[in-house]
Amino acid sequence: MSRKRTAEEEKLRAELLAASPNEDAADIDEILILMKRGMESGKDMPPSTSRLIHKSKAAEAARNAARIYKARKREEVEDRTLRASNQKKQQEVTVRYCRYRAVAQELIAANPRLQRATRNHLAQKVRAVLTKRGERVSLRTLLRANLTKNKV
Repeated sequence: MSRKRTAEEEKLRAELLAASPNEDAADIDEILILMKRGMESGKDMPPSTSRLIHKSKAAEAARNAARIYKARKREEVEDRTLRASNQKKQQEVTVRYCRYRAVAQELIAANPRLQRATRNHLAQKVRAVLTKRGERVSLRTLLRANLTKNKV
């Protein structure tokens, strides 16, 4: 014979289940009965129940704090190492792109008609020069290098 619970009891039951996942549902019901008796006599809840809730919440907060601390440390380490390697790669790419632009400027200086050439045509000419020098570069990379930029 189970009686119907009020909305307040359901809320407290859910809170207790969340606060102490290791407790059985029967234990939670017993705590609720004790709380109900305590509430009827004018008190908020029995001291033992209050301590149980506070202890379980404090333990959960401590576990969460440890997890958060570990996650932050992991993020910091990853951020430091990734940032350093990304900066190094970006510097290498910048140097390569400048080299490609310099080749494009040499070609334009030798043949001024290439100034009005399409990006793809200029990239093909630069690729031919680089291939003769023994450096294989894709057209896509050369197009990304923005060969018509005025930086050298």
